[in-house]
Amino acid sequence: MRGGVATNVAREFFEPAMKTPGAECIAVAGASVTYGEVLDRVVRLSAHLRNSAPAGSRVLIVSGNSPEYAVAYYAALAARHVTVEIGAGERNESLRRAAEETSPWAILTDVPGLAAELGLPAIDPAAYPAGRARVEDALRAMDATNPGEVASIVYTSGTTGTPKGVVLSHGNFLAVAASIQEYLGLVPSDRSLLILPLHHTYGKSVLITSLRVGASVHLFGEFGNLPLLLDTLEARRITVLSLVPFHVAAILDRGELRGRDLSALSKVTVSGSPIAAERLRALAARLPGASVFAMYGLTESCTRACYLPPEELERKPGSVGIPIRGVELRIVGEDGSDLPPGTDGEICLAGPNVMQGYFNAPGLTHEALRDGWLLTGDIGHLDDDGYLYITARKKDIIKCAGERISAREIEEVLEGHPNVSEAAVRGVPSPVLGERIVAYVVERERRSDESALRAWCMDRLSHLKVPRAYRFLNELPRTPSGKIRKHLLPPEA
Repeated sequence: MRGGVATNVAREFFEPAMKTPGAECIAVAGASVTYGEVLDRVVRLSAHLRNSAPAGSRVLIVSGNSPEYAVAYYAALAARHVTVEIGAGERNESLRRAAEETSPWAILTDVPGLAAELGLPAIDPAAYPAGRARVEDALRAMDATNPGEVASIVYTSGTTGTPKGVVLSHGNFLAVAASIQEYLGLVPSDRSLLILPLHHTYGKSVLITSLRVGASVHLFGEFGNLPLLLDTLEARRITVLSLVPFHVAAILDRGELRGRDLSALSKVTVSGSPIAAERLRALAARLPGASVFAMYGLTESCTRACYLPPEELERKPGSVGIPIRGVELRIVGEDGSDLPPGTDGEICLAGPNVMQGYFNAPGLTHEALRDGWLLTGDIGHLDDDGYLYITARKKDIIKCAGERISAREIEEVLEGHPNVSEAAVRGVPSPVLGERIVAYVVERERRSDESALRAWCMDRLSHLKVPRAYRFLNELPRTPSGKIRKHLLPPEA
C-alpha cells in the first residue's frame, strides 16, 4: 500500500478482514465462512505460493463458484502470482490451449482428472497448515505490488469462436471496483447474491466490490431453479442482485414474485449483453423497491465502462449510460474520425479500466488497442447529453442485399412478441443476397408458428430486415455467463 492507496487487489480484502474478522464473508448452500476464516486460509495458501514459485508465476483456476475459488484467487494475488482463469465448462481443447499458452505452474480445479490430464500439481486451499505464515508477511509482499502488474489473464467467453486471454492489471481491477462501489453505494451491511461465474469479470467484480467494503457474498449455482432462487433472495434478505439479460428474461417470464417479501433487495444490476428498454422497465416494475442499473462493459474493459443511473431509466430508455469515473468515450467512423452525437460508429474507450492486451497475441492486441484507445467492436452512438446507446456488435452486422443490418434490432422486435421468450438472429451465406437473415426463437408456448412471427416482423421492420427463415429451439446455446454463442446455432434453417 503506497500513500494509503492499495496497489494490490487482495490488499483491499485484507483491510475489512482484519477489521471485522467475525463478519460473514462468503455463504453457499446454507453454510458460511467469516472474514477471519477466509483470511486465515488466504494467508496460509499465499505463503505456500510465495515459497513455491517467484512473483509473476501463473496459477490456473478452472472451477465452479466456491469459497475455495475465492481463497485461491486472493492468495495468488497476495503472493503476486498471476491467475489464469477460464470456465470449467469450456471444451477440453480450450482448456489445454490456455494451459499451453500461459504455462502455469499449478492448478486449482474441481474438474475430476483435469490436473493429471494437464500434468499440473493441484492446489488444495485447505491443505496448508498455519506454520509460520503471518499476515504481516502477506502484507509486505502485497505492498511491493506495482498497480501496472498483471493480476489475471481472463479467457473470454468465446461467443464468436476461440476464447482469447485478456491481460488485466491490479490497477484495472482496483479502478473499476472503486467506481462500482461509488455508484452502487455499497456498504458493509449489503448481501450480494452471486449467480455469475467467478471466472468472468462481471462475476469477479461482484466478489471484489463486496469484499472490499466488508459486505457478504452468497454463491448460488442453480439459476434454473427459480423457486429456490426466490427462496434465497427472501430468506437471506439479499440486497444486491447482479444479472445478465438471460436472467432477466427468465425472471420476467417464469418468476412468481407475488407473495414474496423481497423488500430487502435495493440494487439490481444488468449487464453482459444488450437488453431491450421494455424489459428493464418491466423488471423495475416487478421489483419496485430496487434501483435497477443498466451497465455496459466487456472483458477487455475489466467488465465495466458505463452505467445508467436508475433515475434516468425512463428519461433515457435504451441507454447504457455515462462513463464510469476516469473513462473516456469516442464514437468513430470507418476512417477513425470522431462522429457527431446521434451518429452510429464504433465505440472506443480509454481509461484505467482498459486491458494491457491479449496474451501472446500481438496482432490481435494491435487491432484492439490504438494510441491508448480500446476499439470495442461494438457499434453505437452518443446523444447530446453524452449518454451511450449500443446498436450492434461489429461482427453482429448482417450484410444483406448491400445493406448493413443490425441483428440486435431484429432480435428486439422478435422478443416483443408475446409468445417469444428469447431470440437470436444471424446471417447465413446466400448466393443472391450475400447473407440471408435467419431467426432462432425460444417460445413460451411451443407453437412453431412461423407465419405469425413473419407477420409480426413485417408490421415492425422494413422488408429487407424481416427474417427469411425461422428455427424454433428449446434453448439458445450460451456461455457460462449467459451470452449467446451464435457460432453454435444450427448452421441452416
